[in-house]
Amino acid sequence: MIAIEEITSGAQLMALQAGWDNLLKQNGEHSPFLTYDWFRCCSAAYSRGKDMFILAIKDGSNLIGIAPLWRQQDVFRKIPIRQIGFMSCPDTQVADFIVEDGRHSEVLKAFLDYMFHKRKNAWDMLTLGQWPAESMNYKALQAILRKQGKRFFTDISSVTPYIPIRGEWEPFLQTLSIRFRKTRRNISNRIGKLNKLEIQCSRQDPTGSVFRDVVAVSGKSWKQEEGIAITSREETNQFFAALTDAAGPKGLLLIWILKVDETPIAMEYDLEVLGRVYALRADYDEAYKEYSPGAYLEYQIVKSLFKEGYQEYNIGPGLNTYKLQWTEQSRQNMTLHVCNDSAKGWTIWGLQTKLIPFLRRIRNLSMRAS
Repeated sequence: MIAIEEITSGAQLMALQAGWDNLLKQNGEHSPFLTYDWFRCCSAAYSRGKDMFILAIKDGSNLIGIAPLWRQQDVFRKIPIRQIGFMSCPDTQVADFIVEDGRHSEVLKAFLDYMFHKRKNAWDMLTLGQWPAESMNYKALQAILRKQGKRFFTDISSVTPYIPIRGEWEPFLQTLSIRFRKTRRNISNRIGKLNKLEIQCSRQDPTGSVFRDVVAVSGKSWKQEEGIAITSREETNQFFAALTDAAGPKGLLLIWILKVDETPIAMEYDLEVLGRVYALRADYDEAYKEYSPGAYLEYQIVKSLFKEGYQEYNIGPGLNTYKLQWTEQSRQNMTLHVCNDSAKGWTIWGLQTKLIPFLRRIRNLSMRAS
């Protein structure tokens, strides 16, 4: 008998930790973005205006699925909506259901039945973003929605370039453009003139000194004035401080600090699981801009990952030019929008899948005619 329990408080979430960790371990799930600690940090720092709505799906006393969700008031196409989506933050690179292996369809059917019947009056649209296109759950849920005749549509959440780490560093370096290699040599020569240049790599931060270096660099970055640095917003600072405390003892933390004369001038904040590295944040001190410390540190990080036998380096979402200089490989994340069986749900679905495409066709025909 499958039953669903709503987790709506921090105390309930804490009680779920052991089951959450065990479910991940049993299923071989190794993404740092699906761990209990990741969602706990997200909830603690970014819950303003949102209500926790995690669903624990059980077969008797056995936890077989987790839907890490929260609820909020939002606007879609200027229409106010009650939205339920994956619990996430600006640094979430992957989101998904956590499901016992072999029970994907069973768990997802139970989830949809719960949402469309027992909790139908609590939402207008499910917005499940940053869902890997290759996820079994993503594919299975769409198949169930089609079979049940539910209204939904999809779009791209993000594209993340990554570097597969295969073989030795030097052969890989030779696959990159001559211009790229020349630019990196020039940067190395230029920054090498600074006094006492060193790179520190930390897997834990028991005294807090590593995170203080991260904050010191972030506060002097150009991102500070743009409002997108770690130090720009209280919730971002809170999130990374909590994540550092949680990830270090679990062996997930990988922080790189570039120092000149013992002063931090660039940093990269990564997570690592089973040889796969995920870049979350990178900053440099604007006073050292002419030396390109960020580019130098990134180059040394990739070189180190090759030499130390890691498997993969995920550069972070976005097809930025500097990322595409490294690799042509990327992964795509999707957003699945599910509309409720209600007047507002039908309106949203019709607007997005019928009216807007029709208006675009009319516009394109008009442009060709002119």
